[in-house]
Amino acid sequence: THAFVSIGWLGLIGTYSGINEHGLIVAACSVPGQKPVQGRTPNQLLIRQILEEASNLQEATDLIKKTTPSSPMNLIIATSSSIIRVELAR
Repeated sequence: THAFVSIGWLGLIGTYSGINEHGLIVAACSVPGQKPVQGRTPNQLLIRQILEEASNLQEATDLIKKTTPSSPMNLIIATSSSIIRVELAR
């Protein structure tokens, strides 16, 4: 996996934002009032997976397309030269 730093707190397995060794940045904004659905990928773990495995925007979006998120969320994914906004929906 790629080295990364992230923002989190004690007990959080995943993360809500971070940057990896390739300069890929992921930041998230939850959609309030939505309860997570059991049996789907927790959004915090998806963000961590992106930081660990993706080195560019294409690899990040490929990982997202393979995932069924547990709750709606907006992601900003950026590199030094590009930025995208991704809306996760159930």
